[in-house]
Amino acid sequence: MSSSRTGKELLYPSIAASLLVALYQQWQVDRARKRYGIKPPRTTGNERFEMIYRTHQNTLEALALFIPCAIMSKEYINPKISAAIGFVFALSRFLYGYAYSQNSILVSYASILSTACSASLLFGIFYGAASKLVKH
Repeated sequence: MSSSRTGKELLYPSIAASLLVALYQQWQVDRARKRYGIKPPRTTGNERFEMIYRTHQNTLEALALFIPCAIMSKEYINPKISAAIGFVFALSRFLYGYAYSQNSILVSYASILSTACSASLLFGIFYGAASKLVKH
């Protein structure tokens, strides 16, 4: 089995887990729209709805950095490490959504954790790319 195939087998499920969190949050937004009478394209009008909506939007914003970093990381970082970071990212975004909806101080920690996951992948990519350049 090639290392790139092993990387896909380990890494892609962690990306899918993050997408599943975003899908769950989208479902929460849809439910909140009905519950609080917020018809699209409105995104304001009820504080509780706005919290749920922002949680989902913040996760989508975080995914915009995480997904490319996760995909590129398989070329430069051990795939098991990349996958583990990916699952931690997914968990942190789920915890972020829960904490945000509860007005919990934990929202900051979950946000920092998910940012650290993306940053560690990004730094790993730069380090790995630089190492390959130096070797050649």
